[in-house]
Amino acid sequence: MTIAAACLGFPHEAQHGDVAAAVEDYRAGRISAADLIDLGRRARAAAWERQRQAGIEVIPCNDFSFAGQLLDTSIMLGAVPERFRAAGEPGSLDLYVAMAGGFLEGEGAALPTMQRASGRARWFDYDRPGTVPEVSADRHFSLSTSNVLDAFNEAKALGYHCRPVILGPVTFLHLARSREPGVEPLSLLHRLLPVYAELLLQLKLAGADWVQIDEPVLVMDSSPAVRAALRTTYWALAGRGAPKIMLASYFGAIGDNLDAALGLPVAGLHLDLVAAPGQLAQVMRGGRLDLVLSLGVVDGRDGEPAHLSAILDQLEPLVGKVTVQIAPSCSLAHAPVEEGLPAGARLVAAMQRLDEVATLRTALRSGRGRVQDYLQANAAVVAARRAASGVTDQPISNQIGESANSDATSRSAPLWKRIAPVD
Repeated sequence: MTIAAACLGFPHEAQHGDVAAAVEDYRAGRISAADLIDLGRRARAAAWERQRQAGIEVIPCNDFSFAGQLLDTSIMLGAVPERFRAAGEPGSLDLYVAMAGGFLEGEGAALPTMQRASGRARWFDYDRPGTVPEVSADRHFSLSTSNVLDAFNEAKALGYHCRPVILGPVTFLHLARSREPGVEPLSLLHRLLPVYAELLLQLKLAGADWVQIDEPVLVMDSSPAVRAALRTTYWALAGRGAPKIMLASYFGAIGDNLDAALGLPVAGLHLDLVAAPGQLAQVMRGGRLDLVLSLGVVDGRDGEPAHLSAILDQLEPLVGKVTVQIAPSCSLAHAPVEEGLPAGARLVAAMQRLDEVATLRTALRSGRGRVQDYLQANAAVVAARRAASGVTDQPISNQIGESANSDATSRSAPLWKRIAPVD
């Protein structure tokens, strides 16, 4: 198979209630730990089934979180500041909730609420805050929870062969902060890599053939230190019995880090082609022939429909020439949620993105005729919305191939013109 429909992450939504509201209920003592754990289990199962029914072939696991990917990763790596140690054992809900924001006064473990809450910061250019990792000069990391492996095995028991999602070590350290002056978090990378290697080995032994490692630092920092850290990391982690790595970036162009990314020994690279459509042409010129391209061509953060025919115009030259995955631009955890509706009905935008991804996959595999009715309906909706809003410019998804067209006279032919068709 050379074309697949993929998802990088699904909204943190439960069948019978909102996850964030449930965490607040646990924090306030209105529900038990068992209730919250059960809600998470049902939310994950519902998300996997929704994606399968939508026709998604690459389904993520470990994308579910009660309080965010940064906090989950901190606890998984044992990066728990000393002031939280009394809140609970590693992996316990009390420790997790304490680091996320503390308990209400008089509840939970016996630490003052103001000491509990860990720092908060924006997650790149997205308006949802994340918990800032804290490190110190004497910080030693360890695989302190089995949550990633548990999520993979939980999905497998239900009949889903999923791709685990992990926050990358370079992004984790880049976002980390130290309360000690003069401590550069990236200097701790050598202590972190054995933990990631151990995790990847566990996943491989459990049957995972791919793992998605999110490194959005690729779009936010092009310093020599970050590029050196990326090279050190992926030459250490790729191969050697580990699952294949899909290196994912989003919320912008890889930019000055692109050459470094293309030189890493990873099996796949995800591109946010909504935020930065021109980078596809660059990757086609300089990418390895065996590199799997995950193309984020529908907007994971928007509720508006994508212009599917325009996207197909730009992707069809790739058919039979490279291995691609069609995907949203980023995790659908960032998709808008319809407030005031029953839990399952809030996911209209996320499900629309999945429908678009599956439709593009089918059209690229079998021709537009197989989905002509859907494409016509989509074109009518896009045209009506653009007319109503007075928009006359091309939507950003239409620009995916513009850089390729403008580079037609380049001495370096695009990748899809340099390789033979696949039989």
